[in-house]
Amino acid sequence: MNNAETTRKEFESVSTESEVRSLIRNPTGRFDRDLLKGYRIITGTNTNMREKPNMKSNIIDRLPIGTLIEIIGKSDNRSWLLVEVEINGEIEQGWVLRTYTEYFK
Repeated sequence: MNNAETTRKEFESVSTESEVRSLIRNPTGRFDRDLLKGYRIITGTNTNMREKPNMKSNIIDRLPIGTLIEIIGKSDNRSWLLVEVEINGEIEQGWVLRTYTEYFK
């Protein structure tokens, strides 16, 4: 199992923003934070992933708290992140607000 898969499994059980932040600050040792530089974790409950980087854009999916996302781009004002995420075994791309994510420190 690679580092991203291990991290996904580790965050499956979280249900609150504080649990996400705590696990990021104090990892269990099952995943390597240094290998997750291009990734973030969703901290919002059912965060919208949109087609375009704006609030009026169509919603592609709703990402549950603790979802591991890979950053592949940023909007001009850096408030939106273009991400790739695995949903039901499929890789999807879309935009999420940076506010509802946390990076690995």
